[in-house]
Amino acid sequence: MRALAVLTLAAAAIPLNAQFGMPPKPKSDPVKGDLAAIKCGVCQGLAEHLYEKVAEMREAAPFGKVHEDDISTVIEGACDPATKEGRWITEYDIVEEGGYLELKKQDSFSHCKEECETIAKSCTVLVDDELDVEEVVVALWKNKLGLSELQKAACGEWSDRCSGKKRVKAPKDRQDYEFEPKTAKDFEVAEAMERLQNSMGGMGGPGIYGPDDLAAMDAMMSQMGDMGQDPFADDFDMGGMGGMEF
Repeated sequence: MRALAVLTLAAAAIPLNAQFGMPPKPKSDPVKGDLAAIKCGVCQGLAEHLYEKVAEMREAAPFGKVHEDDISTVIEGACDPATKEGRWITEYDIVEEGGYLELKKQDSFSHCKEECETIAKSCTVLVDDELDVEEVVVALWKNKLGLSELQKAACGEWSDRCSGKKRVKAPKDRQDYEFEPKTAKDFEVAEAMERLQNSMGGMGGPGIYGPDDLAAMDAMMSQMGDMGQDPFADDFDMGGMGGMEF
């Protein structure tokens, strides 16, 4: 019931930040100093994600046939951690080992903070400026390359991310950021938002909300319940909520 209530408030398309004076939570910035040192790892991680994703699509498709346009769609969203196609990015933690930076896959997804945004930035540059996306699409569609072969081609032939050049060391005195796993409730809110955006995003309202907005709405619902207010009552007045604190 609570999830339905939160979605209903979101669907009302009332700008939450403007209504309650809540400043938008700032998005974390990529760590520019790490970008050069993670280039190879990001390319290999992207290739692994695309290989596994297309394999799943092939298993689910009639007669195992996957359309090239569907593969293109996967690649288009693969570098955006806010989408299901780009969620793989939030599984990785950037760690320093032996003076170099490694991408270590974790057992859970994380909140997308500085290191996640750094991986996303590197991935975006790779897809937009370095790879021939059509070449990648065709290779995945033909399904003649194994994972290691795809990684070698994408990162050593179609781009120079993992070529024989001298490996870049980690910046001196770099700051490491904690990997913050998502909770079950985090996933519930994120998936509810994604369903809402998919079904109503074209109407102009729900697309303005992010996971933090919906979490705030959930907190708002709790406070309203404690105050004996029903947001779905016919005589409910949104204007009476201006003094609520979040």
